[in-house]
Parts: sequence; structure tokens; C-alpha cells
Amino acid sequence: DDEGWHRINKGGEILSAAEAPEDDLPKGSIRIPPRQNRIAELLAGRTYDSAVILIRHAEREPFYRGEPGVGKLVTVRGEKTAAAFGAQLPGIDAAYASPMPRCMRTAELIAGFSPQEDSMLGEPSAFIFDNAKSSAFYLTTSTATAVRSYIKGAELPGHYPIAEGAARLLSHLKSAGTSGLTLCVTHDLFSASFIGAVTGYDFAADWVDFMDGCVLLRNGDEWRLVWREGEVILP
Repeated sequence: DDEGWHRINKGGEILSAAEAPEDDLPKGSIRIPPRQNRIAELLAGRTYDSAVILIRHAEREPFYRGEPGVGKLVTVRGEKTAAAFGAQLPGIDAAYASPMPRCMRTAELIAGFSPQEDSMLGEPSAFIFDNAKSSAFYLTTSTATAVRSYIKGAELPGHYPIAEGAARLLSHLKSAGTSGLTLCVTHDLFSASFIGAVTGYDFAADWVDFMDGCVLLRNGDEWRLVWREGEVILP
């Protein structure tokens, strides 16, 4: 997977890191289905004037460290998951997505219509000012490793400071979500950075799954971020 080779048991649990096999094996992956998406549950029964869903794209084709992931597509299971999630929602009024195909396709399947390409959600995004530098950096560094250090205040090549990037994305999401229910599909890099910066969660023990994300709820002038078990009042 993105973290390299591992020894696993028959249940898919990682036992230890491993060197790449010497044989020329066909590329593929074994994945454990992600945790249940709770966003529809978080929205149910809530009163709000408007809401924004910020979510990672659905399951994509695997790529390996050193291999660009721009063209990777949503898998068959990812398409089914995205469509099923969309059916649970009360109805999307507007949809935005990173220009990468996997994000655009995820948003289309959830919303039921073509989303608007949004460079603030990817390429280069609210967190990145130099796409060439950041892309070169992620060819040799895993996203999870980078973001965990980013949340702690590390400077990353081509990135704004994390607090500045999170403020840029928050302002953008608020502007996009002035009415109804708005969908924004992005990547784990940006959703984890945003959630970590806003909530203080460091992702040391887990990661943002496919289709995992948060909800921003607006009541009058007050905005709240709802994610998993917690809520944060936003500035």
C-alpha cells in the first residue's frame, strides 16, 4: 500500500514491515473495508441553516511510493460505497471536488450530478502554494507521515503553515456553504490537515479512511465542526 510492503495475516491485519518481494508480482492490494461512515448519522436530527460535508474520496486504485497518483480512479467497491452514501443523505444542493478524477467521480456518485472543479480542495489546495515542490516531496514521503508532523508544526515543502492553510480552507468552505447542503470532496492529505489543525487530533493511532470526513454546521452566524465523537465551535 502507500506505506510500503507488509506481512499480513489472513484477516488482513499487519504483522510487520517487509522488504519488497524479489519476484515480479502483479500489482494489487488487499484492503480491509473502512470504518462505517457516520456523516449521515451526524446530520440526522440536527437543525441547521446550512451545512458542508468535507470528505475524502472513495476507495481508489492502489499506487506505490514514488508513483504519481494523479490518474488513479475509484474502484468498483468505491463507486458502490459512494452511491450508497449519497442515498443516505437528505439531498445535495451543491457539490465541489478536487480536479483529480477520483474526487470528481466520488462527488458525482454521492450528489447525483456533476460537481464543480475546485482547486482549493486539491491541485494545489488551500494548504499548498507550490504544487511542484509538494508533489516532489510526496513521491518520497508518505502522506500520513508528513501530515502527522505537519499537525505538530513542521514546515513542509511548498505548503503554507498548517494554521494558515486551515484558515484558508475554512473561509472557502464557509463561502461555499451559505445555503442548503454542500458536498466538498478532497484528499486525505487535506482533510486530515484541516481536522487536525481545527480539533488538535494528531492522527497518531489512525488515519482518515476513504469516505471519512467531517461536517460543518451553520446556525445563524455560528459554525460548528462535527467529526466522529466531538464538536468544535469554529472562529
